[in-house]
Amino acid sequence: MPGSMGGFRTLTEIGAELDRLHNTYPSIVSAKYSIGSSLENRPIWAVRLSDNPSVDEPNEPVAWFDALHHAREPMGAEALLRLVDWIASRYPADPAAKRMVETRQVVIVPCVNPDGYEYNRATNPGGGGIWRKNRRPNAGGSFGVDLNRNYGWEWGPSHPGSSTVPSDDTYHGTAGFSEPETRAVRDALLAHPPGMAVSAHTYSDLWLYAWGYEQVVTQDEARFQQYGARVAGQNGYAYGTPWQLLYIANGGSLDWGYGALGSFFFSPEIGSSADGFWPPPSRIPALFEAVRAPFLDVVRWTGGWAERRGTTWTQVPGLGDGDAYVEPGETWDLVVELANGGVAPVNGALTLASSSLDAVVRNATIPFAIGAGILPVTASQSGPLVRAVPIALPLRVEFAPGAPVGSTISLELGIAFEGLVTPDVVSVRLGAPHVLASDDMEVADFGWTVTTTGANYAFQRAVPQQTTVGANVVQPGTDATPGAGTRCWVTGAAAGTSVGTNDVDGTTTLTSPRFSAAGFPSVELEYARWFACQPGGPLDDRLLVQVSNDDGNSWFQVENPANANAWTKSTFDLGAILPLTHRMRLRVTCADSPNNDITEAALDDLVLRTWSSLPTLGAWGATTAGSGARLFVDGPANRPFRVRVATSEQAGQATPGTQGLSYLAGTVTDLVTGTTGADGRAIASWTSASSSAQYLQVLVDEGGPDAAWSNLLRVNAP
Repeated sequence: MPGSMGGFRTLTEIGAELDRLHNTYPSIVSAKYSIGSSLENRPIWAVRLSDNPSVDEPNEPVAWFDALHHAREPMGAEALLRLVDWIASRYPADPAAKRMVETRQVVIVPCVNPDGYEYNRATNPGGGGIWRKNRRPNAGGSFGVDLNRNYGWEWGPSHPGSSTVPSDDTYHGTAGFSEPETRAVRDALLAHPPGMAVSAHTYSDLWLYAWGYEQVVTQDEARFQQYGARVAGQNGYAYGTPWQLLYIANGGSLDWGYGALGSFFFSPEIGSSADGFWPPPSRIPALFEAVRAPFLDVVRWTGGWAERRGTTWTQVPGLGDGDAYVEPGETWDLVVELANGGVAPVNGALTLASSSLDAVVRNATIPFAIGAGILPVTASQSGPLVRAVPIALPLRVEFAPGAPVGSTISLELGIAFEGLVTPDVVSVRLGAPHVLASDDMEVADFGWTVTTTGANYAFQRAVPQQTTVGANVVQPGTDATPGAGTRCWVTGAAAGTSVGTNDVDGTTTLTSPRFSAAGFPSVELEYARWFACQPGGPLDDRLLVQVSNDDGNSWFQVENPANANAWTKSTFDLGAILPLTHRMRLRVTCADSPNNDITEAALDDLVLRTWSSLPTLGAWGATTAGSGARLFVDGPANRPFRVRVATSEQAGQATPGTQGLSYLAGTVTDLVTGTTGADGRAIASWTSASSSAQYLQVLVDEGGPDAAWSNLLRVNAP
């Protein structure tokens, strides 16, 4: 429920929410306890999230989160309360939440400065109070010490970044740790130093780390940059030290936590300048979502945390035909790439099991040991980073000779460490895929259409120009096509560096031509997409990909991705989303609404695939009279084919010596003839002569040993 102070909780309501969390999840959320008292003798409340929440377990890594050092920054406290609820509500069903709770201690201190926060409630009960410091009576009649300038690391007047004037907002106090609030935090942290910690602040959409006291970087700068780059990929925040992004600040918790404890300390500045210190309540969920993933990484990485980064299949020499596809009767190694973003090494074992008779696992367990800080980041705002390579472990699998082509086999992968097994699933589809259609956006529009709703710089097929905001690339400078490709569908190809300049302002929609997926149990859709939203991340903006099977009368969501500002390949089984028909369309919507960010999207390299023991025929492009399209034939290599077109269809008829069935009826003519290539594929240009319904099939290797009919392709049929 929204709090009573401008949508945020009062100090009393924060305490009540801590009570609710404990009462709702008593086995994993502790009763609130005080880590100390404020100057005016108010308790500084904390809770512990763990499988033994009432005790500090010395062997478990601690992830520390605090907020409201500065009394005018309530979003920090709200984010921490929501984090506890998010993890606890998913325990134990979610494997990641289960591991977090059972192998970590997550300590939450939502209000370090209760006196200052209560003062803001007294002066501005409806929210909006701007008091920052605690309520220390100072000489000369002023009040308050800036608690985030009072930590005893490079504290005080010998450094810039804090004030000696008691009435100033950044007054650092009479000595390091002169204030009971900072001493309480210090003592709690010294009792069990965390591997990672967050001290939440607002605002500026930043992710800060040490050093703050002068213009130098730490010996762990490369690691800090790796963590920062991970955050930027999740929410678009800029990352760096306070002096790099804001100003010099000495006596802060960042510097003391890193310098005195050796912990990786971070301070997010949650929200943009448009949000300010007291954002509207409607913004609270989105602001939390912007930091949820980074906060969960802090919980994971406060110790060792092994996780799968990728898998590849490698054919065992001599036990397959040597092509790139996993096929019945072959033996392959599943190579699992493991990484550990955590601050500690991790040891464990990979396990693999199969419940399918079509796949037999030959080595079910492989031990592993991974060093600390092996992250999935290869570049930062200052260029490429040198990092350890994640380990790759092979698990051998034999596939039965009689396994059906096109069948999907799911293997149960387990990542065991710290006494728990994280379950995972690796799926593989057997057989070489057939290409039904592809579009690298280079040749023509092929029937794509663009609509806008108050949008500037709608989708266009063009060569994109790079757009940057600070250190972040918002629009790519190249398309996603390997090699000589240059074009893609992009939201305004021209560069622009501010809100409203050559980026999406409103809503723009890109809709594909009709395509057919009928006659197959599954069709795989693959494309490369780009979505970036700066500076605030995809909080009120979106990239929505949808698919229809009735020419656009109804739509089903394919994905709604978060900010990535990178070309990302996405793959989906359309048959798992909706029934497959010959009236399919794809729709991509990008919206910057309200217009408060730099929002860019792009689409490239679309491919439709299926699996079949028969040849396949697909079409891509506009198929009304006079419009241009492409026909895609896929079957045996180096075989003659002819695409036949008919005016009507019939029940399938067998042809002697030919696999498959013929569905063509009425007037039947040859449309295209040719020979498949070494990969079994051929592409032919086609300009339809009619807007009436047409029925197409390809006959491959007529009269030969591989003679076969393809699927029936309906064009312009109702």
